[in-house]
Amino acid sequence: MVRKLSADDIQNLGFDWPKYVLIEKYCVIEDGKVDLTGTIERMQSSRAYYKKQLDEAFAFKMRTGADYSDFTDHFDDNARVHRELGQAISYLEEIILDFEQTPRTRVFDHPMDDRHAFEDIL
Repeated sequence: MVRKLSADDIQNLGFDWPKYVLIEKYCVIEDGKVDLTGTIERMQSSRAYYKKQLDEAFAFKMRTGADYSDFTDHFDDNARVHRELGQAISYLEEIILDFEQTPRTRVFDHPMDDRHAFEDIL
């Protein structure tokens, strides 16, 4: 599975980079490249936190009949961020899938003559 790509690699696949503000916020950079897996893991961890907050607010409402605002002033923000993280994670997963399904070859000059050799790169 692909782990790291440069911003240029991602754009060359036809994707906007970074498409979402949250990707910039959670982006893991290693050796000048985007660690897609690490970024997804950070986002999933955060998304789980927001899911827990939403679940607790819902449980409070069901248990007490009170409004969400009696439990938290951030319910709408939590729901929005949870949704946006899901969109950003799906976008990164789409980049990974596209990269893994796209054949890549690079042409380089053969040192012995004018022929070209092809090398698969990942």
